[in-house]
Amino acid sequence: MTRIKNQDSKPVNTIRWFASLLVLAFLLWLLYIYAGRALCHIAIGQIAELTNTKIKIGSVDFHTDGSVSIEDIIV
Repeated sequence: MTRIKNQDSKPVNTIRWFASLLVLAFLLWLLYIYAGRALCHIAIGQIAELTNTKIKIGSVDFHTDGSVSIEDIIV
């Protein structure tokens, strides 16, 4: 069976497209947050491995350019 298209389907398609775009943007935002957290832990692990020491940190910030700022490092 083929679906009969009427004039009301265009607003419905626009709403569906906009809703799917919002869902995609939300998922990308979540991916960005989790990737930033993972990069912070990876950076701390690499510093500990390179210096062969235990490291305690105060705070870690992930920036949009991919850099990681670490404050209050205790080696």
